Amino acid sequence: MGEVADLRQEVSTLRKEMHLMRQEFTAAIEILSEQVGQNVKNEEITFPNGDQYTGETKNGKPHGEGRMKFSSGNVYLGEWQEGTMEGNGDCNFADGRFYSGEWEGGKLSGFGECRWKDGKVYAGAWTDGKREGIGICTYPDGSVYNGEWKNGERMGHAEVHYANGTVYNGEWKEGKPNGIGEASFPKGDVYKGKFLEGMRHGLGKYQYAVGEIYEGEWWKDVRKGVKRRSKANPGSHSSMASMETWRINMNGQ
Repeated sequence: MGEVADLRQEVSTLRKEMHLMRQEFTAAIEILSEQVGQNVKNEEITFPNGDQYTGETKNGKPHGEGRMKFSSGNVYLGEWQEGTMEGNGDCNFADGRFYSGEWEGGKLSGFGECRWKDGKVYAGAWTDGKREGIGICTYPDGSVYNGEWKNGERMGHAEVHYANGTVYNGEWKEGKPNGIGEASFPKGDVYKGKFLEGMRHGLGKYQYAVGEIYEGEWWKDVRKGVKRRSKANPGSHSSMASMETWRINMNGQ
């Protein structure tokens, strides 16, 4: 009987301790809630440099959801973290651009879409305020670049559909076709080979729609080697004589 009584006493003591712990925990939660409520609130703030903010704040800084009208003319509406644009947000820039997407450290980072006032539209990856990674850019003339970007420039592998019907698939560097690529032209001609600054340069094979083939060296879009004709059109010279000229023309980035 004594052992049972001791066990009951221990259980009773444990219950009292647990009840006391619950009370202390509840009190701590209430205090923390009051502190959070005091720190996060809605405010309208005009900063010394002229920036005007309306929205949630924490310790006097934009934090949560809010709208900032910068003295530069830019207007941002979206998420903030301790005074910095962080998360998802939209921004109307003073130069006419509109961006909607992810932000990090006050800069365009992550996935987002940007529209320029001339009609150009880019949707894809951003890093440190620049296009970086995979993205699709549609240009005012209807041309579409779908591929890799680096430091804000078209660089890497891409497929490009030009407004005139030409399709290029291959390597890019410094905003132009550079390296190995393939170009298909509206009339059915196809070139496979090397490019330099947007021109056929180096070894390449050009197959004409009529069946003739030129395979050899190119120098800045000019054939420098020998040619050979396909068996399908052994006597045709018309396509060779009127070889389709072309230039990569995609102004701006």
